[in-house]
Amino acid sequence: MSSKIHVLTEDTINKIAAGEVIENPASVVKELVENAIDAGATEIVIEIKGGGRQLIRVTDNGSGMNRDDALLCLERHATSKIKSVDDLEGVLTMGFRGEALPSIASISQFTLLTRLPQADQGTLVAVEGGKISRVADVACPTGTSIEVKNLFFNVPVRRKFLKSPAVDGNEIVKMITKIALGYPALKFQLLIDGKKEIQTTRQEGNSFQEQLKQRMTDLLGREVADNSRYLEHVGEACTLKGFIGLPSDTRHNRTGQWLFINGRSVVSPLVSFAVKEGYGPALATARYPVFVFHMEVPGTMIDVNVHPQKREVRLRQEPLFREQIAKAVQASLQQTTMRPAPFPYIPDLEISPVFAEAVRSPLPFNEKAVSYFPERAFRSTTPQLFNYETVVKTKPTSLRAVMALPGYLVAENSAENGAGMSLIDQKAAHGRILYEICLAGMQGKKFPLQPLLVPHSVELLAAEAAQLRTLLPDLQRVGFQIREFGPRTFLIDAIPDLLQNEDVRTLILEILNSDIEPGDAGVNERARKMAIAMNRRSISSKKKLTLLEGQALLDQLGKCENSTTCPQGKPIVVFLSIEEIAKRFYED
Repeated sequence: MSSKIHVLTEDTINKIAAGEVIENPASVVKELVENAIDAGATEIVIEIKGGGRQLIRVTDNGSGMNRDDALLCLERHATSKIKSVDDLEGVLTMGFRGEALPSIASISQFTLLTRLPQADQGTLVAVEGGKISRVADVACPTGTSIEVKNLFFNVPVRRKFLKSPAVDGNEIVKMITKIALGYPALKFQLLIDGKKEIQTTRQEGNSFQEQLKQRMTDLLGREVADNSRYLEHVGEACTLKGFIGLPSDTRHNRTGQWLFINGRSVVSPLVSFAVKEGYGPALATARYPVFVFHMEVPGTMIDVNVHPQKREVRLRQEPLFREQIAKAVQASLQQTTMRPAPFPYIPDLEISPVFAEAVRSPLPFNEKAVSYFPERAFRSTTPQLFNYETVVKTKPTSLRAVMALPGYLVAENSAENGAGMSLIDQKAAHGRILYEICLAGMQGKKFPLQPLLVPHSVELLAAEAAQLRTLLPDLQRVGFQIREFGPRTFLIDAIPDLLQNEDVRTLILEILNSDIEPGDAGVNERARKMAIAMNRRSISSKKKLTLLEGQALLDQLGKCENSTTCPQGKPIVVFLSIEEIAKRFYED
């Protein structure tokens, strides 16, 4: 009987390792750039074509390799960064497993060009699908250049599941942004399809504070850099230095948090929680501070090998880290004049002067009173739908607002729709309205715009700017007019009429942070994510609407195709019939 167990071939082993190390083109870029940094490079150039599928080229001015090392680096588990298992506790380099280069070479057409500073000539090694096809002595600059073409050409199942080139390109921009913030003294250049997406300068003569401040200005924008304060702390568990944002400059998630431990970009829920704890009551509920932190931690107090791509780390003696970080943040903020961050500002109801007197002495809320106020006689914090009948099928409203509570409306049902009382979640209702508007816009319906008297300028991160370019067609379909005004600056000339009271920059950031994938996701999913993002900046879940505002919201909801659930699947209306109400008062 033949054996059921057999040893895998070297080619199969390399491709399995590639599946663990290489998720997408961005992970290839990460491995190559980290190797360049470990080689002592001060200037690194990254060139990308076709989202990284056609070409990835990383060129550095680092130490380079001789011919023997150039061949040996393509062997699995060959590395210059550790020698034994005892070195794992003290490893401080960016990588050490020795699987990246052979894994990348096994699934691409791979070329390595390298030269030592003292050598007269360099070495070229060409590999195709894991097989070395050429080794030669060549003339080349000092350092190393690695070229990866046709990524996953021999693993079609992996190539089929890659995202669009635009999405992969955005991921690469995010990756280089992270690494460049982690090494503010180094020069980085990123070119995607010939266009310069990131360009930074060397800052060897400046202090670390000056270097990081300038790098934040280059990559995150002047507004983020100016709204941040420097922090430096030397403690028993770690050395911490970097910038923290003011309590007034926060986000609804952790996308503005950049953490580097021993030079590596990582995620640590412990550090994020400790920073938030340091802000205390100065931070608004459900908001997250912005920070760029560099931590130096002894190798014996951190485990960097708990994730295949080394994205997460585990810190030992967690209570000690948490206490020191929180105290450092608190001490830094105390040196800054602060005031508690308010909830997002929502203007009060603005009544048209024609009807101001009528609103000061309102009629009883009945059908006659409602008809007294023509549509669009007022601008409320519940944005009014424009020509909604041209967008979706008009249906009569069956709910009549009788009471407003913070975050909710109490409505009476019409007799023909079943007598009783309904409770309406106003934020969920508005989310449904926004979703159907976004969906209709993406399907080709046209909407009136709200031109801005002065175009609003928005400066974005390099990754955000690249992402916004891919989303412009969808944004234009739902009523935005946006044009480029520089590498990372955009001018907004008009916004959808229903968003006329919005903070435009914050709204754009909310949309960019919503994981919308143009072209890949269906139109329904893109509309859903965009509506959820807009809804975060619209009606507050704590605001108490006026009855007039509440009725306007219910009228709009009544015209939706689906008025029962919001885009996130949560119920909008809870109905209590007369019989159910009676049961609350009478047992039989």
